[in-house]
Amino acid sequence: MKVVEDDKVGVVMVHSDSQWLTCDVTTLEDGSKIRVSFVYGLNSPLGRKALWDYLEQQKTPNNTIPWAILGDFNAILSSSDRHGGDDQWHSHMDDFPSCIDNSELIHVQTTGLQLGIMGSMLMPRSSDGWTGLLATKLS
Repeated sequence: MKVVEDDKVGVVMVHSDSQWLTCDVTTLEDGSKIRVSFVYGLNSPLGRKALWDYLEQQKTPNNTIPWAILGDFNAILSSSDRHGGDDQWHSHMDDFPSCIDNSELIHVQTTGLQLGIMGSMLMPRSSDGWTGLLATKLS
């Protein structure tokens, strides 16, 4: 399904689900392509399992083109990524780091202001969290 095409790029939706939207973006000048997945992970660990499975399954189909994954995974890689709340590391917290490793993804460091939810307000937070994470496939 073609989503957008202008004089510079074409965007085609590859797959979508409640937690992700994956598109191929192709430059019309030279035909180079990148795959981009936009993610918003569900709040429950059980609900995010489908997201982790999808990312791991996409490792092989995406090994020939660059793949960027952007969004809010609603998960952390380590306890140092947490800001407030429960400081215990529960077994379900291993799911996200395992997915990143199994999918051969890397964390591209972000800089600048990031946002997090405090109560019902969107508030600035430090840049060491995972909101706004960009992960790309290793080449």
